[in-house]
Amino acid sequence: MKKSIFGLVLLSISMLFSSCGTGTVTLAKDAGMPPFSISSNAEAQGGSEPEESYYLLCNNRLETIRGSFSDKFVTSEKLNDWFTEKNKNYYFEIPTDISDYANMYSFIVDFDISEQEVRDSLREENEFSLSHSEWYYPVESRIYTDAEIEALSTRNKEECQRLFCSDYSIPVDDKIYPMRFWYEYSVDSYKVLDVDAAELLKRGQLYEQLLGECEQSIALSNKIMTYALSQAEEGKLSGTYAPLKYSTVEIPEWAEKYFLSNE
Repeated sequence: MKKSIFGLVLLSISMLFSSCGTGTVTLAKDAGMPPFSISSNAEAQGGSEPEESYYLLCNNRLETIRGSFSDKFVTSEKLNDWFTEKNKNYYFEIPTDISDYANMYSFIVDFDISEQEVRDSLREENEFSLSHSEWYYPVESRIYTDAEIEALSTRNKEECQRLFCSDYSIPVDDKIYPMRFWYEYSVDSYKVLDVDAAELLKRGQLYEQLLGECEQSIALSNKIMTYALSQAEEGKLSGTYAPLKYSTVEIPEWAEKYFLSNE
C-alpha cells in the first residue's frame, strides 16, 4: 500500500498563525489570487506530477510511505487510522514542519521505529528498487542516500528537512514553505518571513515552467517580482537575475541593474 499526499483542495480561511524563528507571526492570505488550477495546463506540465509539486514540502522519498516499509511495523488498519488523524488538518492549514503531517519521518517518530530497524529496512528498499529498476523511472528517485538513511534513522528533523526539501519548496529558518504557500499568501507575508528574494526568484522559474503562460502563472510571477523589487529597494538583493518571463510588473530604472533584459 502506498500513501502519497496531494490533492486539489483550495483553502478558504484567510489567516494562519504560525511560529517562525522566535515569537509568533501573522501570515495573511492573498484574496486577489485567481483560483488555482494546474490541470488546465497539461501541455505545459510535460508529464510531471503537478499536484505533488504544488502541495508537497519534500520529495517523494520522504512524502511516500511505502507499504513494503510500513507493513513491517504496523497493520494496514493502524496505518490508515494514523494517516487519517495525522492529516486531518492538512487541507485547512498548510504544514511547514515535517512532524505535522504523514510522511516517512513522522511515521518513524510516531511509531517509535528503532534506529537499526530503519537503517535495515531502508537498505532493503534500495535493494528492491535496484533489482526491479524496470518498474521505476527514474529508479534513482527511489533510492535513499546514505545521508538520508542516517537522518531518518536518527530522527534528525533538521537534516531531514534539508535533505528531502522539494525543488519547489523554500526553507526559511526551521520551516519549509511549499509552492502552495507562495501562491496563496500575500507579498506582505513574504516580508514577514523575510524570505531570500533570490531563492524565490529561482523557484519562480520552476513555477512558470510548471504552469505555463496562464492567469495563475502571471499572478504568482507578479507577486514574486514585486517582492524582489521591494527587497532590492531595501538593499537586501544582490546579484543579477533573469526577470520572470510571465510577470507584467514594470522594472523601474533604478532596479534594472538587478535584472537581465528579457529581450
